[in-house]
Amino acid sequence: MYALTTIVETVPETMTFLRDMLYRRPTAKPEGAENVTGGSGFGPSVPINLDAMQAADLELESLAYWAREIGCDMSNLGPVWRVNGDIRGVLYDSPLAAKRLTERVLARLTEPHFTPPADMADRMADVRAGHCRRFPPLQDFLAHAEETNGDAYDFD
Repeated sequence: MYALTTIVETVPETMTFLRDMLYRRPTAKPEGAENVTGGSGFGPSVPINLDAMQAADLELESLAYWAREIGCDMSNLGPVWRVNGDIRGVLYDSPLAAKRLTERVLARLTEPHFTPPADMADRMADVRAGHCRRFPPLQDFLAHAEETNGDAYDFD
């Protein structure tokens, strides 16, 4: 089974990868298509991949939830957006919060006599596996990182 530390270590680079998928490439307009509309039928779809943005934000939200649960310092993280005090995503594409939280969670996980919550690894892995299914290039990216770093990043 995958290591919890592996999941935590890869949150910043996973978020960056997903945020890089944010802007869609222009697609060719089919011949004869005079008026291409979005799913609502009221105009073109947004020019960004909102699913990628939501996935990146969910990576941070999951990490922040568990950071708070295991008693990490949640102050001075950098630009994040919150709902009722809970972190829901990044602002301005800044990776700062993900990097700081990753460092804090890893420090806590490696403390002597610390035991993470029983469901922490499984729940974080579920989030990552969902993103790998939704964005197959993410699994390829993590597999390449595995070759480079020698860590097991298989979240299927």
